[in-house]
This record gives sequence, structure tokens and C-alpha cells, in this order.
Amino acid sequence: MVKSSPIVLLTWSLILFHRSAGQHDCQDISDDFFAAQIILSFASWKDNGVKQHIAIYYNNPGFKHGDKIELHVNDTAKIQPFAKYYYPLTMNGFVYFMDIDISSLTYESQSIYQQQCLGYSASWIRNGTIRKTNCLSTHPDWMYQRRKMLEKVSLSSIIIPGTHNSGSYLKNPPVSLIEKFTATQDGSIFDQLIMGARYFDLRPGKHNDEYWIIHGDYLMTPLQKTIDDVKQFMNNTQEIVFLHFKEFPQGFETKQDHQEFMKYLKKQFGTHLVLRRNSSWKSSFKHIWGLNKRLIILYDQNSYKSVYEMWPSIPQMWGNVQSRDDLRKYLAFVETNITRPRVSMAELTMNTYEIITHSIAEAFGMEHTSLRQKASLIGPHVTQWYNKFFYENASIIAVDYLNATGIVEVALEWNDRKFSSCYNSYVDLTKQYNTKKNFIITGV
Repeated sequence: MVKSSPIVLLTWSLILFHRSAGQHDCQDISDDFFAAQIILSFASWKDNGVKQHIAIYYNNPGFKHGDKIELHVNDTAKIQPFAKYYYPLTMNGFVYFMDIDISSLTYESQSIYQQQCLGYSASWIRNGTIRKTNCLSTHPDWMYQRRKMLEKVSLSSIIIPGTHNSGSYLKNPPVSLIEKFTATQDGSIFDQLIMGARYFDLRPGKHNDEYWIIHGDYLMTPLQKTIDDVKQFMNNTQEIVFLHFKEFPQGFETKQDHQEFMKYLKKQFGTHLVLRRNSSWKSSFKHIWGLNKRLIILYDQNSYKSVYEMWPSIPQMWGNVQSRDDLRKYLAFVETNITRPRVSMAELTMNTYEIITHSIAEAFGMEHTSLRQKASLIGPHVTQWYNKFFYENASIIAVDYLNATGIVEVALEWNDRKFSSCYNSYVDLTKQYNTKKNFIITGV
């Protein structure tokens, strides 16, 4: 993809204007597009190339046959603008535009801490008139943009988008077998923050006197890189960020190991760290902002955390499932739980048998898969499940390959709805049209 220019950001300002946080007018409920949604994402189907593909999730209880989805691109790199059309078959679906290479997607550095469109937008058209428009965009300041709405709200009462195994990322396609089965994200922690994630699942270890992010037994990223990414983001925004340190797979055998690590974290994050004695999950956003400290560290070793006043760990609900149906069943069970906060791990897992069989298949040039491909395939379904079924009790949602889902947009949309006077109207419309048979995934 192409780099967004200031001209394009200005040109597309109208799109962002119409997407301002929390703007809901209940008088529009009779409009067919009152609850319409268009969410853009991008995903990679293959590991041996950098091509990615624009995907559009669309949902409208007021759907009518003949409606049209239009995808169009800007002209930032002197590329001929184009538009592609898709005619939805139902009110609810996900369409991949398969032949669009967006491998060079980036954001405008001068506006990096402001929401910006990234070169692609989509419109819902009826009878030749654009009725709904959205763009593929960043979300670097979504909390603070909603500060009037959130200031009296507790931290635990909103939906927080996050990532699973957040530090296990590769910006380029995986090359080795190990990378194919250990990488769970395609952007750095900084990239994930800019795109809207606020919860990060981190597995720290120590190797040769250096702290690393580890997946299983494999070193993925130096922890210092993650720390630097978080500090850069915190120094330039007013967002509240949650780092969840857990498992400690290597180098944490004694209490002293944990004490040294927590000293290290306090030294690195001291000016940003919200200590346990100051706040809790019941604290309001206004309270946290008033502290002028917005980084919350959750520490998964209860016997050690009190020494340095880290926040206690929260439940991670992980199904360890390999199929779409099993993941849906597990999340349906998890999201009946009204306990908050908790983390729903909304991703598929590859077990040992799958890893071995797909490794052999690749060695013989046969069809095989990877975590990246699994995430690309399950992403549309996770987007739809939370948008139509699991929004009421959702707390923190952690996914693989964040950009392959629309989970950030879904979280923001339902947060806006939840704290508006129109919430019951949205819920009624959503439940009225919820059926299991009207969701389609199409490639064009």
C-alpha cells in the first residue's frame, strides 16, 4: 500500500468527521442506515509473499436487495484511482478484494498520533446515493477522543481491544517453520497501539542476562524494544495502556528474579506507572487521567507483585481450540460471564499434531497452513461474533493478527452505543436481525 499524504488526509477529513466518537441521534432510528456498519481490515493469506488484501465487513439490518458496496483507493503514489463494486447477498457479510496489493501500507508520520485514513475507503450505496462511508484507519487516540463519554465510566465497564502474544510479531512474512508457528502479530507493539489495541499479552523471559519476549521456548523480540515502543506512545498520547506480564517461561526461577524484573519495570516506566495503591479497575477514566500516569501493569505472580504494587493478574479465558465452531462455542460460553475484567482469547491454536503434519506437508510441497493463515480465516468470524452476539458482556478481547479482524472498530462502536441514549434501540435492532444463516464470506 501507499503512504498517506497530508493532502489525502485533508481530502478524507469528511470521512473522519462523520465518524466522530459517540455521535448518536436516536431520532434517526427509522432510517434504514441507523445501525449500518462498514469495517475495513487487511489480511494476508500466504506466508511466502508480502501481499495482503483489503477486506470489508458489512452489516445493516435495513439491507435491501440492490444495495452496493464500493471500495476505492486514493491517489497518494500517482497510482490511477480505482473503484471496485460488490453486491451484497444478505444484510451481513465479509468480502475480500483479493487482487489488491497493499503490502506497503504505512501511516503519515507527521500525523501519527491523530486518527488518519490509510488510503482505502468503502461506501454503502443505494440507488446511486452514498449512505454510509468508512475508511481503513488508525486509532491512536480513541480513548481521549471519547473523554467526555468515558470520564465517569470505570475502566472495567468498556470493551478493550487487545492482542494475544503481543510481542511475538514479524513485520515480514515468516521464513522458517518456527516463525510460521510462533508469530502471532504482523506489527510491532507501537504499530498495534497506533491501530487501537490497548491490552497486551506479554510473556517475558531472561536469556544471557537480557530480557526477551518469548513464545513457548523461542525468543521473539527483545523486551527493551517493547518498552521503548510503549514509552514513545505514552509520551505522545493520553491513552491508558494495559501490559499483562505472565507465564515467565525462562529465567524466572526465584523470588529474586521477579524482584529484579519489577525493579527494572519501575525504572523503565516510573513516570507512567499507575501503582496499585492509587487505583483499581473500579476507578474512573477521569481519575486515571487526573493522576497523569496511564500505564497499568498486570503481574501474574501474586506472591511477588505486592512488593512493587503491580496490579494483580486477571483471568485469561483461553479455549485451546483448533476449529471455528469450537472457538465460537467457547466464546459463547465465556461471554455469558458478567465478571469484569477478564480477557477473552479469541484465536485459534495449533496443537502439536497440527504443527507436525503441516510441517511435513510444507516439506513435500503440499497444502499447509500457519498461524497467520488461521488468523486470516477466523478474523471475519470473530468480528461478526462480537458485533452481533457477544457485545453485551465483552470485556477485553485479545486476538491474533489484529489487522485481520475488525475488533478495534467493533469495540469502539459498541462502546459508543453503550453509553449513548440509543443503546436499547441498537440492541433491539441487532437482536431482531440476528440469524446464524445470513453471514457470508466472499472473495472478488
